[in-house]
Amino acid sequence: MDNRYKLDKLQPGDYQMYVFYDHNGNGKYDWGSLVPYRSAEPYKNFAQPVEVRSRWETERITLKF
Repeated sequence: MDNRYKLDKLQPGDYQMYVFYDHNGNGKYDWGSLVPYRSAEPYKNFAQPVEVRSRWETERITLKF
């Protein structure tokens, strides 16, 4: 399985990474509900910011859940 990803249109800057698993495929994060009970979609916020520099490739960023 190829675990690589590419984000072509990011502007240079520092980025805070967070990801979620879109369990129901609606394209947005769902918080879940109490009645009827539905758990929230899994979410991860990464503490270390990622620096994106102009015309440089940023490598070795591993997102682990």
